[in-house]
Amino acid sequence: SFFINKPKTFYFTILVSILGWAGMLVELLLILAFLKIEIPMIDFVYLVVAMRLALLLPVPGGIGTMEAAIFWVFTSLGLNTFDVVGMIALIRLRDLVIVLFGMIAFHYLMKRSIWLGRQD
Repeated sequence: SFFINKPKTFYFTILVSILGWAGMLVELLLILAFLKIEIPMIDFVYLVVAMRLALLLPVPGGIGTMEAAIFWVFTSLGLNTFDVVGMIALIRLRDLVIVLFGMIAFHYLMKRSIWLGRQD
């Protein structure tokens, strides 16, 4: 009933979801290109599926699951496992940058909120 009652919102959420997936795929392709790792498209799909399934495991914060999935895929495809370290480092560096931007934005907004006299 959601897509019948609010079709614009429904299609907007679908668009945002597609853009999110496209961004994730482009990011992974860029990381592989940066590390000069060339794999066939079917192996790329295999890697993406393994990474997404690893994030579904019931581990707090997904700690170690994605790393294990990437290592497992590289090992099963006969790729250089030393490349896994670089790939994981870049992915976690990206996560760190996002968290730092969030912390800076939160700090700025809290200072601004207190300065304006709004303390919730």
